[in-house]
Amino acid sequence: GSEKNHRYKSSLESFSKANPEHELSAMAQQQLAGVLQSEGSLEKAREAAMAGMKAHPDSPGGKLCHNLVANIEAKSLAVLAERAWAEPWPGIKVTYRNITRVHFRVIGADFIERLKISARWRPDQLDQNEARRILSRDPVISFSRELPATADYKEKTTVLEAPKNLKPGFYFLFASTDENFIANSPVSYCDFFVTDLALMERRNTGTGRASGIVTNATTGEPVEGALVQSWLRQNNGGWTAGESSKTDKNGEYNLPARFNQAHLLVVSRGDHRLASSHENYEWMQVKPSGSSEHVVFFTDRAIFRPGQTISFKGIAARVDQVTDAYEVIRNRDVSVIFSDPNSKEIARLACRTNDYGSFSGSFTAPRDRLMGNMTIRAERLLGGAAVQVEEYKRPKFKAELESAKVPYKLGDTVTVPGKAIQYNGVPVAGAKVSFRVTRQVRFPDWFAEHCWWRPVPSFPSQEIAHGTIKTESDGSFKVPFVAKPDPAADPKDEPAFRFSITADVTDTNGETRSASSNIQVGHVAMRAMLGSDEWLTTEK
Repeated sequence: GSEKNHRYKSSLESFSKANPEHELSAMAQQQLAGVLQSEGSLEKAREAAMAGMKAHPDSPGGKLCHNLVANIEAKSLAVLAERAWAEPWPGIKVTYRNITRVHFRVIGADFIERLKISARWRPDQLDQNEARRILSRDPVISFSRELPATADYKEKTTVLEAPKNLKPGFYFLFASTDENFIANSPVSYCDFFVTDLALMERRNTGTGRASGIVTNATTGEPVEGALVQSWLRQNNGGWTAGESSKTDKNGEYNLPARFNQAHLLVVSRGDHRLASSHENYEWMQVKPSGSSEHVVFFTDRAIFRPGQTISFKGIAARVDQVTDAYEVIRNRDVSVIFSDPNSKEIARLACRTNDYGSFSGSFTAPRDRLMGNMTIRAERLLGGAAVQVEEYKRPKFKAELESAKVPYKLGDTVTVPGKAIQYNGVPVAGAKVSFRVTRQVRFPDWFAEHCWWRPVPSFPSQEIAHGTIKTESDGSFKVPFVAKPDPAADPKDEPAFRFSITADVTDTNGETRSASSNIQVGHVAMRAMLGSDEWLTTEK
């Protein structure tokens, strides 16, 4: 249930208080801190771990507490920025923890030169040695920014103002907790271009062409005369220059792209330059290889008992996708093979197509071998059909769970009605009903976009109720449960809770039939979605 963590923490606290002189109390404190950490209560987790560490510092539990405190107090830093900087000027997104000040260095680089010498998949990727070499250069600009303290030891994200006095070019932005960017301090980096160019690539898979549009990043106007150069990635790493083209008056470009080789594009105009953010890969599309002959099979049903007759029908056709010609195959002898789950032949039947290309026949489902998925196919022709051969009993009754008749609120006792009835209409009375209710947390559609700065919370499905009841004389039964919300889900996020009910009904003969239903209850009673046409004019 949802209170299991509370009971577990109470047990650990009781153990620690009852045995403060024993070193195992430090292990209990470490376990308690771990649960608190998983719940997001990092302050309380640190407090519990500190208590265990101070009480028995040299014990295994005390050392684990020390490690947990170090983990909670550890500094972290990640920096992210838009790839192309232009008006309106972007911000720098900083995600951090246990840091109050961050230091930045902007270091220029030549993207084309890095393409020529780079043996890596991307010229904007850096390994540790490359990052050290670039950091040893003189920065174009250095600056620092204060960050709001993370007193709760939790990760926080903020957006800082980017410097605006940078010339057009390609840059690396480094961020560190230390002004000198020493090796043992967290260092993060990202790359960006300062440019007024914007590149929009078209997807032309299979055409052998690379095309798109180059515009002004601020005004959206097409850029004429910009040079678009393709760079080809070699199989063993590294890049070589490919075809190039210039944009026309509409800002469009169109140049050849080699098949089965990744390429990226670099756009240049004056001092401004921009590279595509990812590589494109042109696949050579396989053309149809002339005509082929197929058979489409149909069976009278999908599942059979051993010994029953399996009736089938087939339609033979000749297909030529190159010439767009399709026709049935008339008056052709067809050998039809029936195979078991191990692909061993059970029987073979000689058939002949009529003037409409169709033929029919039957096989007997075997009794002397493994049951399962068996196949019917035509020899030397494409196509087949699968049938299931199983020992099964025809059900005598069915179980149903109805939808909720009234709307419910969180905390209400929900009653889901159900019924068990034989196929001849007689109620199934006195049957045992085993039910189970699980809860899933759902977040509204707007959550990911509105709360972009944090991931959508993940909550595992959890069983909240189970039990057994009996059907009444009329075959009816009611499944009761309390619509409890997950206490870990913040009501401010407007989560909804989907309760899945499963009921297994077993009659006096031991036959069991199952039914399921779902009910959704949330912190809001109703949601509305707004929409508009793709294009709107001022008159509308």
